[in-house]
Amino acid sequence: MRLSELNFGGVEKDGEFNWLGLTAEEYDGKKVLTFLNDEKYYKEIENNKSITCIITTEEVTKKIKENKYGIILSKNPRKDFFELHNKLVKENFYFTKKENKISKKAIISKKANIGEYNIIIEDDVIIEAGVTIYGNVTIKKGTIIKSGTILGADGFQYIKEKEEIIKAEPAGELEIYENVVIHNNTVIDKGIFGKTYIGENTKIYNLVHVAHDSKIGKNVFLTAGVIVCGRVKIGNNSYLGPNCIIKNGLILGENSKVSMGAVVTKEVKDSEVVTGNFAIPHEQFIKNLKKHRWFYVRKV
Repeated sequence: MRLSELNFGGVEKDGEFNWLGLTAEEYDGKKVLTFLNDEKYYKEIENNKSITCIITTEEVTKKIKENKYGIILSKNPRKDFFELHNKLVKENFYFTKKENKISKKAIISKKANIGEYNIIIEDDVIIEAGVTIYGNVTIKKGTIIKSGTILGADGFQYIKEKEEIIKAEPAGELEIYENVVIHNNTVIDKGIFGKTYIGENTKIYNLVHVAHDSKIGKNVFLTAGVIVCGRVKIGNNSYLGPNCIIKNGLILGENSKVSMGAVVTKEVKDSEVVTGNFAIPHEQFIKNLKKHRWFYVRKV
């Protein structure tokens, strides 16, 4: 689609797009329309090969050098971007509704709730009673989904403009790879603009929440009560201890470990162990604990 076909805003320069998305995310194979409120974030756009078109202000447009992007002019780019996105969701711009493809070799409880369209369930998948699966979800072979789990739920993304609150309607997917086990009462959101996925052979215990557009690698353990906020990337073979929280947009490297109850607000390197609230490298946490131990002893 071309910007000139949208009948939306003032087209400063025409351009082609087939998806809407955020500057911080890559969308493989897509031509993405995004928004830019401030020129200081223009570097993110230049570094993102997916982006072909921008909704931005006239002021910012004048400051962009060697502009190669399609441009829609707006007085409030962020608001207009999300309103356009929601409009396109309603018009089935992102996906067409297709019949479910459910293997006859899958074992699905009659008490599971399966959506009406865009669901793929492969061979040897087991889905227990009380599971709910919404549209745009793929579950690959050998995966087990235990009772009470919700897959493909709407992600929690709202924007506030003065007194107005706008919900970003989900247009993405959820893909669960082979031999994953998801225990009871876990919720995994589909993507808002892209894909949430759970890598092969990953194990997720009870009461976990994985938010929209997060990417969980292979052979990862998410233990009970873990909260993974939106757009998080977790590397292969990582371990997240009970009740830890991962801030949105972070990257946790391969073989990383998050101790129980940790609140992670910074990126975690490959093979690094972090502990505490706010989480720091585990060795530093222990040094700090020993350093201040006298205080706790005297207080007692």
